[in-house]
Amino acid sequence: MNIKDYKFGMRGHDLGTNFMEMCENAKKHGVSNLQFALAKTVNDKNFFEIGYDASLSAEIKKTLDEYNLSVSVLGCYINPIAADKEACDKQLQLFKDFILYAKDFGAVVIGTETGSLGSIEENHSEETYMRFVNNLKPLVAFAEECGVTVGIEPVWQCPISSPQVMNRLLDDIPSDNLAVIFDLSNLMNRDVYLKQRQIMDDAFALFGDKIKAVHVKDFIIKEFDRAVPVFGTGLLDIKYLFSKIQELDTMPELIMDDMRLSDYDECTAFLRKLLSE
Repeated sequence: MNIKDYKFGMRGHDLGTNFMEMCENAKKHGVSNLQFALAKTVNDKNFFEIGYDASLSAEIKKTLDEYNLSVSVLGCYINPIAADKEACDKQLQLFKDFILYAKDFGAVVIGTETGSLGSIEENHSEETYMRFVNNLKPLVAFAEECGVTVGIEPVWQCPISSPQVMNRLLDDIPSDNLAVIFDLSNLMNRDVYLKQRQIMDDAFALFGDKIKAVHVKDFIIKEFDRAVPVFGTGLLDIKYLFSKIQELDTMPELIMDDMRLSDYDECTAFLRKLLSE
């Protein structure tokens, strides 16, 4: 695909503080695809209380269509391994409800990270991994019934912490309705950031065909953590990332993640120029 044909989406809650502001700003800046965190954007509703509301879903879809907006990722970023069973069950139910919204909106994937119990040691334990697998299986089964794809976003501090663990998850839940949201910056820390090309190579070799969305997001490494700078000013090997994307048979959804609306036009222009050189 030629760079001029790439569509760079944004997170809905980076486009506006509410649903209509999101729609208006998307139109103004030529954004046509969204990572749509429903609860963060339609923020006058308590989705834990209302669950799935077919009439609300139809109303939202009608407005999205009027603004020519498609949903690349329906964000439902829960903690699917919460230690408190009642809290965990509520979040898993919310995800099931959002699977129905994802179906209505025609979302490419419904996405979540893999949660936290607190410490990195706990998150990376075999027990926690199996807890996540067991909680995810019924969600994927329900997604299969609805014709929806669940997208998992690996993060180094969380149970699904590397390309290798993500690949294990795909083996443990073998489903055409389980896919990957790839965000390289979320896999970066002080120990591995100098190996970013190897991590990209591993990810695209192990499950490139399962990558349905890519977060286009830069990173820097600070003393104890990483941070997200203005796109193009950090350490992300942008050209190498896009060389791997170009190798895929199907172009994933591209989302400019964690980006201020005021930076979108300049950063996407920079990206197109860089990739055309």
